[in-house]
Amino acid sequence: MGATFAKDENIFGPILALILFSVVNIPLKSYGIKIGYEKGVNFLVETEKSGIVQRYIAMATMLGIVVIGGLIPQLVQLATPYVLKVGGAEIKFQEIFDWILSSFTSPSY
Repeated sequence: MGATFAKDENIFGPILALILFSVVNIPLKSYGIKIGYEKGVNFLVETEKSGIVQRYIAMATMLGIVVIGGLIPQLVQLATPYVLKVGGAEIKFQEIFDWILSSFTSPSY
């Protein structure tokens, strides 16, 4: 979300990114320090045996893919003057790209 605002040179972009990062980062760090201090190495052995770390890694990976996939139509711009001429017909690649990307950014109902 912050990247979209920052792309449009809106100062709210980096501020939003910093706030959202801090909302997640600060409580997670404090909780991790508390648990690490109380349980020590035994906590790491228990979490490795339970497989919960692998599940969190898989969930974080999926979330990252979804976020990046959502940003692609907003941030990627493709312009090509290439026109393919076959017989008497012309295929304009720019019109095809515009049609494909517009189907991602606007609802078709």
